[in-house]
Amino acid sequence: RSLPLQHIILVADDSHGLGITGPQGGGAYKTLRELRPKDLVVCGSLGKGFGIQAGVVFGSRSLINALAETDMVIASSPAAPATLATFLQAQQLYAEKRRALLHHITTFTAAIHPLSRFRYIENYPAFSYADETLSAHLLRHNIITTHFKYPNENAGTVSRIVLSAHHTGADMLQLITAVNSHPTKPLH
Repeated sequence: RSLPLQHIILVADDSHGLGITGPQGGGAYKTLRELRPKDLVVCGSLGKGFGIQAGVVFGSRSLINALAETDMVIASSPAAPATLATFLQAQQLYAEKRRALLHHITTFTAAIHPLSRFRYIENYPAFSYADETLSAHLLRHNIITTHFKYPNENAGTVSRIVLSAHHTGADMLQLITAVNSHPTKPLH
């Protein structure tokens, strides 16, 4: 069954994709546009993938113009001009860091056995797992993972390894060695 996208305004939060996915780190906007919804609104934080204290909203000119007239937008504070100028001047550095991150992702996925212990999205730097003993094992090897109950203290534990462009080759080797030395529990 498919949705009648030609009658739907599609709204997406791409905070986790901006800076990481899509052409030049542009996120999912172009891919979502190809779905041809009636209208498309993509919003997100630039803090995760770009390290900038700012948010963005992408959409049609008419939609953006209508949003610009709302009290919420009129009362909002813009990003600091110096931050945006630095962002524009750092595009080559962002591209280098995206290439380094993709290299780390490729290295990790090629070296981990079995990779089926993780749930992940191709070319995305987060690798979720259900085996809670892996977090303790990695911690014993001086590796800290994301490992907490979410969305509240009564919920299940969310565990994931998140790769960064800032990791070194030595960091990656340490991580891969530690993961591969842990007895495998497949993800359910």
